[in-house]
Parts: sequence; C-alpha cells; structure tokens
Amino acid sequence: TPSPARRRADAPRSLSCHLAMGSSKKPRGSKADLKEADRESRCLALLEEVKTATPFPDGPDDLKNKSSKWTNVDATNVHNIKKIIATLTLADVPTDGTFRQDGGKGTDRGWIGTYVRFLINDLATQKRKAKDKLDKEERKKRGECDLLFADLDQPAREAAWRAVLFKDGKVTMGIRTFEARAGNANNCQVFWKALKEEEKAATVSKAKADGEVREMTREVKLPDALVPGQEDDGAMPFGAGGGVMSGAWLIGDLKDKYIIGVVEKAAARRGVSLEDMGADWARALLKIKRALEMKLRRVGMTTNARCVTTALTTGRDFTLLGVRASERALVRLVARLREAPTRDARDVVALRDWNRGDARACLTACGDAPRVGFGAAAGGVLGGGAASRGWLQSGRVGAARLSAMAVSDEAPASLGDAYQGYDWARAVVESASKSSSASREPLVVMTDTGSEVSLDLRSPTFLADYARLFSRNLGEVPAINAALDKLGLHETPGGEGGLCLLDWGLMAFDPLTGKGVAGPFIETCEDIDAEESKKKEIGAQGKFYAPKILHLALQKAILSGKLHFERDMLTLFYCIFGKLFFALLFYAGRITMLKARAMGFDPTLVPLELPCEDLPMVDPSIAKRFPNGIVIESSDHLLPILHATNDKFFDEGKCVLWALAFAAYYGADHPLARAALAAVGARKDDHERAASRVAACKKAIDALATGGGSSARSRTAAPALPPPPPPVMKRCGGCAPCRRKDGSPCNNPVPRGPVQGLAATDGAAAAAPFLKFPSLEAALDAAKTPLTFQIRFAVPATGPGEPPMTKWYSIGDFAPVMNVLSSYRNWDAVRSNHSWVLESETCRAMEAAACASSAIFAGMRITEIAPPHSVAHVFDPTKECKHDQTYTIWAGVDFEIMLPGGRVISKSEFLLQELEKYMAARA
Repeated sequence: TPSPARRRADAPRSLSCHLAMGSSKKPRGSKADLKEADRESRCLALLEEVKTATPFPDGPDDLKNKSSKWTNVDATNVHNIKKIIATLTLADVPTDGTFRQDGGKGTDRGWIGTYVRFLINDLATQKRKAKDKLDKEERKKRGECDLLFADLDQPAREAAWRAVLFKDGKVTMGIRTFEARAGNANNCQVFWKALKEEEKAATVSKAKADGEVREMTREVKLPDALVPGQEDDGAMPFGAGGGVMSGAWLIGDLKDKYIIGVVEKAAARRGVSLEDMGADWARALLKIKRALEMKLRRVGMTTNARCVTTALTTGRDFTLLGVRASERALVRLVARLREAPTRDARDVVALRDWNRGDARACLTACGDAPRVGFGAAAGGVLGGGAASRGWLQSGRVGAARLSAMAVSDEAPASLGDAYQGYDWARAVVESASKSSSASREPLVVMTDTGSEVSLDLRSPTFLADYARLFSRNLGEVPAINAALDKLGLHETPGGEGGLCLLDWGLMAFDPLTGKGVAGPFIETCEDIDAEESKKKEIGAQGKFYAPKILHLALQKAILSGKLHFERDMLTLFYCIFGKLFFALLFYAGRITMLKARAMGFDPTLVPLELPCEDLPMVDPSIAKRFPNGIVIESSDHLLPILHATNDKFFDEGKCVLWALAFAAYYGADHPLARAALAAVGARKDDHERAASRVAACKKAIDALATGGGSSARSRTAAPALPPPPPPVMKRCGGCAPCRRKDGSPCNNPVPRGPVQGLAATDGAAAAAPFLKFPSLEAALDAAKTPLTFQIRFAVPATGPGEPPMTKWYSIGDFAPVMNVLSSYRNWDAVRSNHSWVLESETCRAMEAAACASSAIFAGMRITEIAPPHSVAHVFDPTKECKHDQTYTIWAGVDFEIMLPGGRVISKSEFLLQELEKYMAARA
C-alpha cells in the first residue's frame, strides 16, 4: 500500500491520466446547478422504469390505509397528491419512519409525509372557514334582536335566554353579542352576569371536588402606616432611609422571646420600669381625645376605624404626632432662649447627661469641631441602628462655621457656644412641666373677628371646639393643623405622647437640625443586642423602633395590673384586630373572665378562659351555660372565634335589618325591596352562608307580613306613594348605541337608587328611583307597613359604675333615610334635595353615638365625620356580601339591634354562643 505522501504526490498524475483516457467531462457551474442536473437525471431514470408520472395508476384508493404504494411517492410526483387529497385522511398516511426506511428512491424522504399531512389539515381548515362564513351570514340574516322575545313575560324570557346561553354549565355567548341580540333591554346584562357567576361557581366547585384548586401561599404584606404627604408610606420613621416596621412583639410568642429579653435588659440597665412606661403611654394612647386629634388632623387614617384601633400602625402614627409636637416645643424653647440673656440661660434647665458617655467630655475632646449623633434622615427617633446614624459637626463655632454648616435658625446649634452640651430633651420636658399648671386655666383664643373665646381644656369637646374656631365645618385640615400646632405639649394628646417619648429616653434631639432622633433607651437596646450577638458570633438581630417598644410596654402595663380600664377611663376598641390584641394578650397572661372584670374590662368582649373554680363568682347565666368552664387550647383559635362572632352579627343583624326595613317600607314586591334582598344574597365563594342570610331575611319578612312586625306608628289609610319622577336619561356608556361612531344618544333609562345590580334569579327588574318627599312626616306616611326597631351603641370609655352602652334609640324612618344617604356623596346635596333627612331619627341616633361628649368624635357632627354614602355603608351590606366580609361597627364601637318582636342582636351573645360551640366540639 503506498504511503499517504506517495498518494498525494501521485494524485495530479493520476487525474491527468484519467482525463487523457477520454473520460466524460463533469458539467461546470454552481452547486445548485449540479443538484438540479442530478435530480433531472434521476427523474428520467425513474420514468423509464415505471413508465408513468402518476404514483396511483389504479385510482385514488391506491394510497388508502397506509398502502405500500406510498413508496412510489417522491419529489417528482408528490404534487399530484393534491388531486386526491379530499379522499385521504391522516390515518392513511404512514409514519415518518416508513418514508425514511422503505428503501424507496432517495435517502431523505421524511418531508413527504410532513407535506401530505399539511395538505390534509389545510383542506380541513378551509372547509371550517367556509362553514363559519356561511353561519355568520345566516346569523346576520336572522337579525341582531332575535333574542328580544318581546311577547314573553320576564320569567319566560329568562328561561328562553338560559336555554340559548347556558349549555353544559358554561355561558356560550359574549356579553356584547348577547346585548345586541337581546335588544339591550329587559335587564339582559344583569341576567348574563348572573349566569357568568353561576358558571364561575360551578367551575370552582368542580375544581374543589377534584382537588385542583390552586392556593397562593405567598404572603403579601401591606404598608405599616399611611401618613398623608409622606413620600415613602410605610417606611420607618420619616420616609426614605428608614427600615420597615413589621409586626409587633407579642408576649408569649416564642419568635419574639429574644428581642423582648433585650428590651427588658435595657430597661434594667437604665433603671426604668417597662410597666410604668406602658402605663404612661396608655394614658396618652388609649384616650378618646387621642382618636379625636387624629381625626381632626387626618393623620394615619383612610377610614374612621384607623383612628381608634390598638393596632401597631395606630401606635406608630400617634408616635409620629408626638415627635412632631416635641420638635415644635423645641423650636419655641430655642426662640425663648434666643431672646433671654446668655448669663441666665443655664438657669433654664438643670443639665443632666442622658446620652451614652459624657457628652461634655466628648465636646471638649473634639475641640473646636465637636460631633453629635444624628439620625433624622436614616433611622430617626422611631428606629434605631447605630451604624445607620451618621455623625455631623455641631454648631459650636462662630458665624462662619454656622454659615458653612447651614444650621437652621430654629435648631439649638444656632444659639452658639453658650448652650453647648445642653440636654435638650430634658429641657423641653422641664419647660412643659412649668407651663402645665397654666394649662388648667381656661384657654382664651382670639378669633378672626377680633373677639375672644374662652375654652375649657378639660372639656371632652375642647379639641373640636378649638378647631371649629379656625374651620367652621372642620374641613380645612391645613388650618386646623396650624391651630393645633400652637398648643402646648400638655394641651393635646399628641403633645402628651411626645412628653412620654422624651421622658422615657426613647427620643432625643439633633442639635444641628432640631429634629427628633433615637433616644438613649434605643441606643442601650442596640448595645445589648450587639453584645449578645457578639457572644453568639452572629450579626445584630433587632431593630428597635419606639412604637414597638411602647407597644411591648403597654402589654406589660396591662398584665401587671397598673392600669384599670374604668378608673383610668381607657378606651375599649371594637374592631376585630383591636379585640384580637386584647384576646392574645389576656391569653398569654392567663387573664381569665374574673380577672378581666376586676380590671374594668368587659369579659364578654373577647374570648376569655373561665376556670371551674371561678364559676361561683361569675354571672349565674354564664356559669349555667359553661358548667365545665372555658378552656382555650391554642391562641390560634382566638381569631376564628372572633370572625365567627362578627359573621353571625352581620348575617342575622345587619343583613336582616336591611332587607326587612326595605320590604316593610316599600312592599316586598317593590324593586327596591327585591334589590335589598338580592344584595344580601350576593357572595364571592361562601354560597352556604349567603343562602343562610337570604333564608333569615325571608323568614323575618314573612313574619312581618303575618303580623309579627312592629307597628309603633299607627296610621289610617296611608296615601298611595307619589308617582316616581321620570327616569334620568343619560349616556350609560355600556350599551350598543353609546358605542356608535355617530354619537347618537342612548335611549336606555338609567335609574337612580342605592342598588343598580340585582340577581337575575330573583326575577327582579331594574331598581326604581327613590321618591322625593317634602318632609319627614310625608316620608313616614308613605310606608307600606310602618316598622320601628331600636338600636344602642357601646360607650368607648366608661368610669366606675357607668353603663357600658348608650340608651336605646327608636328608629322608624330607616329605609327612606338609607335610600337617600346611599345615593349621595356630599351633604350639601342632601340638604338641598332632602333636608328632612338630617332631622330623621336615624341620623340623630348615629350622631349621638359618634359625637356625644363620651364618644370618639366628641364635639363633631355627623356631617363632619363621613360623607352620606359612607354613613349608609354602616348598615348597607352590599359591598361586604360581594366579598364574603363583614363591617359591624360605627365610629369605632359596637352596636346592638332590637328587631321588631323584641329579639336583641348582640355580639356579646353571639360570642358566648361561639364559645359554647367551641367547648362542645372539644368535649
């Protein structure tokens, strides 16, 4: 065998010899030309062999059922398949492997099967498109209003619609198409939406039965606080640069054991009592005036409840009020010191070092450029973090240095060298103490008209009366804030909170800016956390925010017995999370019903344990219902019990009252009465609960019809209801005419009323407009069946021996008043069109509950608390029913309803019923 080198050397000679021997010459050209020539030569050879260009000489059936004659199909004749493609199906085409391995002509023939399948599918697509086109033309010929069914009544029409729309549990037609074909009349849109809800419910039920429901496990955290005007809502403490204050530290929670231990060690190191700190904080936080100031200032509030709950966010917002009040007090103190002679400055306050280390020694060591800690932009008074709090030069220099540092004229550093080393926190506290005696005297205020008004600082309505001097309807929030800012620390709840922060070392001042910064107590917590973390060789584990420390101190104060709810006139909070705070705290501290009662706390407000040995000392009715006492096995069971209590009050009280009142006033067959009943039956997922609500409402309505109601207001031959005003004609924006390009007006009436939507299953027509009455007496006389019920409200703070509830208020004008209120968002419009509403028993009772001297909004009026539709929302269950939720308080407190017949709907009773069920389930 010749070597590779020899073969390479011989190659040119061999090729020359081959050409010299006269071999055929290969065609020259591109690769494409060469391939085309090769294909033509193979095609000629094939035709010579089979004598035909058609792969199916015996007819189209040659290729049926994966015939072996598919081996004759190749690039030269595959186009002829189109002639018989209508007779072939995908089942007739062999697999791709057959085309590749059948030994036919060519080596890569898999594309033939792919091409043939494409032809078969394409033909089917063309047939479907042709059919759809014919169907569309046929529907067009039938016309758009073929589902109008004008000759049928509403029940028969809806049955016909259902037969067309609803098949196999699904809606088969889009809402726009259905509206067009149904003439956009006869409540067709409401009917379609009801069917869609039925389809969704069926889908969910099937998925639940099949175990295919997907649940989101990701935890979504809401912002911690909402502060109007704050750029970074929820950040601690003043926006950008601070951490986010997450959940509170709860006594008894194992995950908070370490951080609570750090705070307790810090208190011990500083020689202070957390229980005393919490007692001071409670006497500022758990007060009616505190809620009133937050309402007037609109601080931390999106709803009324935000100002009266004990949730951590409210403590955070109130802490911010205290910080701002203390900063304003410092500004006033600096202004006074600027006017006082320098030699008398040191007599203003007894200096004492409250900060870490010796501040004066630090200033001396730093020479002409002392340094002080600050944190207004990165941690501040509400949040610790020594690493995040930088250091800036203070103002202990002359005018040139002050100018270079841009020190504010309101900051302590602007006073110069004479006031170096002052403990400004103690200075503000001492200054406030000197003026506290003067705060007992009546406050004389100069009004805009030049007259003087004397106000009693101790009056429950002082804040509202004072704010009204600057804003008659309490609507000008900037003017109210500016007026309240002028008051001293002892004259506002926010100022009392600021004094608490300063007095317990949770807040200090930055001399350079005059802003609040983290106080020495927070710094001590950080030191201990760093020491403990160093021992464990891990990083610091805690962020010590003032609201969280005060929240912990409040828990300790309540459990220690230093606070008494009646003696100290502390507010009880009735929102579900306010109740949960007390329930969790009492469970962790083993506070039983008997102990809670001894603390001045209503033992039927939250779930509490009842040991058997305490049964002889509790109310006999409770002892009889719980012969074996009450034992709560886990704190996880508290929130479900509270939820069940609220749900029951909502379903059997609020919803029943709403449906019953409208049925009595308008008549059970009136559209508004049917709309009210449909609103009660709305739901998101809880079908069983919605059905139970509707059943309870119908039972109450039936009892009323048979004489079981209350007719406290007798009448003889009441005049017929006046004819309703003509419906408002306006563009609704949703029907076909409104979508026309020519802008033609909509001819569909848009009725006015509290409920626009109504479940189609009730067979209800569109809601009728409300009736306009000239007077309250006319509105009462128009009732089909006079109905009177009674209501009373909880008192948020009571003294020893005072009743926990208000008197019973009798209401006989509920339905017409609610109908008006739910239709307006502005009280001026109510005054102009329905002035009698403000004189109604409904509005007077609600105003008395919210604005009395013992109520949350003492001194305010109902028109200043919330807009009309929001007041109606207290009783209107429409929104909550749609989302399976509850809303059962007014102005931060519970209320009880006495329905016609004498049945009292009370959360306390429902709580006892839920505890009975709980104990029976664990017997």
